[in-house]
Amino acid sequence: MLPRTERDIFAASDRRGRFDLDSVRGILERAAVEQHRLDVERDDTYTREELEEMAAEAGISREALARALRRGRARPSLARRRGTGLRWLARGALAALAGLAFVGLMLAFPTVAEILFWTVIAMLVLVLLGAVPM
Repeated sequence: MLPRTERDIFAASDRRGRFDLDSVRGILERAAVEQHRLDVERDDTYTREELEEMAAEAGISREALARALRRGRARPSLARRRGTGLRWLARGALAALAGLAFVGLMLAFPTVAEILFWTVIAMLVLVLLGAVPM
């Protein structure tokens, strides 16, 4: 299991500042994720000056650009949209993990799991019928 926080990673280093293999993996993994985030953010974002230059090249006046910016017509950046997708991906992974945990519970404690299973089914039926607000 990889260390999760900087404190854990640096606690794993010895007095000479050397890191064990698990710590090195954790550090490099986090650095690669951060580098990718920075690359995507840089590639998909523009400064106001760059936006004004692009607008001028397209024949759009500064006033029209300023109005569009004030009205909030600018779309969210690709980095933000990707971040949203990553959050949904993480939620999906957590849902899959919960499903696996439920199967494990069902195998380990069949009576408890069966009660929980039928309770969830009953709640879903009530929600679908509109008896319980969601």
